[in-house]
Amino acid sequence: MEQDLRKAAVMYDIDKMDIVELPIPDMGKGDVLIRVKAVGICGSDVHFFKEGRIGKRVIIPPHILGHECAGEITKIGEDVKNLSVGNRVAVEPQKPCGKCEWCMKGRYNLCEDMIFMSAPHSQRLGEGAFVEYIVRPSNLVYPIPDHVSYEEAAMAEPLAVALQAIKMGKVTAGDTTAIMGAGPIALAVLLAAEAYGCKSIFMTDLIEYRLKKAAEMGATKVFNVTETDYVNEILELTGGRGVDTVIETTGNEKAFKAATDLAARGGTIVLVASNVNSMALFDTAAMQVKELGLVSIFRYSNVYKKAVDLIASGKANVKQLITHKMPLEKVAEGINLFAGRSDGVIKVIINI
Repeated sequence: MEQDLRKAAVMYDIDKMDIVELPIPDMGKGDVLIRVKAVGICGSDVHFFKEGRIGKRVIIPPHILGHECAGEITKIGEDVKNLSVGNRVAVEPQKPCGKCEWCMKGRYNLCEDMIFMSAPHSQRLGEGAFVEYIVRPSNLVYPIPDHVSYEEAAMAEPLAVALQAIKMGKVTAGDTTAIMGAGPIALAVLLAAEAYGCKSIFMTDLIEYRLKKAAEMGATKVFNVTETDYVNEILELTGGRGVDTVIETTGNEKAFKAATDLAARGGTIVLVASNVNSMALFDTAAMQVKELGLVSIFRYSNVYKKAVDLIASGKANVKQLITHKMPLEKVAEGINLFAGRSDGVIKVIINI
């Protein structure tokens, strides 16, 4: 008899989560049913679980969090031709409308009718991935080879964010880059920058174990912002020129000022982190003299398959970021571990 219930970690209130059984959702003709195997805990999960919101995006419990996921297809809709039952897949958590101006331009991450797994957007709340089974559009899941684990495939999501930053920053081989921060997204940016052939990659943070990880992963030089004058040191290391691209992942206002100082003439600053309380002002005079570009990213578009391919090829070794693994029953514990930045945590994976 076909199973019709699934186990889920449901957030019922701030800092409150229980394991319950829920019905398996209905499928459309173009959908696939996926048995979830691995889900990464993201910083957004922390904000939603601990605060119930990120800026104007508010969670209304009960709700299922989680969006960095991978699993196995167990059922396909009648119109699905490119996938089969048994396929191991990485899951892109976005579901755009496919009809609006932004979707038609290929910038579907800006869709105003987006349904994003685990997050509210345009008054719509997408169900997350801390659950045994999910239903997803077949065009937004990507087969993975047998040598790629489900844990690695779940890491395609933060790597896609990194690739969006690389794309928007127009990073090319031989460039120099400064990555502000050394958390999970910043380290994914490091992997992406290395894959794109960056010549020198400098990284900053205030947490020593993160800097150690960045150095182990190949960063040219790392800097503890509480102990060094990293702006002047990076300028010295680049002969006073600065770097082609500064990728800001901290949301810290001091880092915004440093980014302007670090960027070379004609360079680009890419804002990745969200600081919903910030009214930081950039030194526009300095930016104009250098003719700097300032861009931001919101999630990603048209890079997810590339993230999967980089992982499959070994060019992006995401296994280096996975420090902890826990079962579904310990999602809340995993979120608290990640939030506390203890025990050397970089990325927590929930195995289901």
